Amino acid sequence: MPSYNLSYPPNVDNENIPYVFFKARPYETAIKRVERGSADPETEQTFRIAMSPQLTSSDSFNYESTSLLKTQALASLVNGDIGDSVEAAIGAALARFVPDGFQQSAQLLSGKSINPKEELLFKNPNLRSHTFTFNLFAKSESEAQTIVNIVREFRRIAYPDTTLAGIGNGNVATFFQFPYQFAIGIHPQPQNGMAGNGFPPIPAAVCTSVETNFAGGGRTVLTKGDYFQAIDLTLTFQDIRVMTSEKINGKFERDGDNNVQ
Repeated sequence: MPSYNLSYPPNVDNENIPYVFFKARPYETAIKRVERGSADPETEQTFRIAMSPQLTSSDSFNYESTSLLKTQALASLVNGDIGDSVEAAIGAALARFVPDGFQQSAQLLSGKSINPKEELLFKNPNLRSHTFTFNLFAKSESEAQTIVNIVREFRRIAYPDTTLAGIGNGNVATFFQFPYQFAIGIHPQPQNGMAGNGFPPIPAAVCTSVETNFAGGGRTVLTKGDYFQAIDLTLTFQDIRVMTSEKINGKFERDGDNNVQ
């Protein structure tokens, strides 16, 4: 598989233009991570695209609600406060067997609603998602061809390859080979790391969506060579591994993960 080094515009690296940097390499399996092997340069793809007008990163977290009454009962048992815990535990156990309709009728007759004393408990962080929208406008046939190559390569390496396996008298595509993974950063990087401008480190992510609008700017225009002159390219990525506070602050398991350039 050939290695690509694509830039838009072509002089983005020489003219000191701020850009987003994507380094794609074959998916690193758990075994490879344990071996800490280096990627084959012949299989790496690199993209440098002038800073997008839309660049978003989403952090989200899962919480679940629980009844404080049950929590208090458990705490009482742990602390050895048997008297209170037994009363609370019995009340919680009985409440599970009382039909909802009976509880609602009791509340209706009494004019009082049961306070479950619910609280939120942290469950886990979600895998972060990152979205980039690039407005690619061809000023020449050469730039138009570069844009075609960028779109085609992102689409190609976002799809899986297949692995053949012998079944019966022939070979069939039995398994999907995981698509490429990406390390994503920006140029120039602040001297003091993430604290400089707040852009989050993205050491390992997969491309979950490639959306191509061939009518960039609201209308379809073809160049002299019949290329689309304006293309809006939206790329969505999702982290491979869950982030923690330590990693968000730049402390990664592998040296160099935070420096994708």
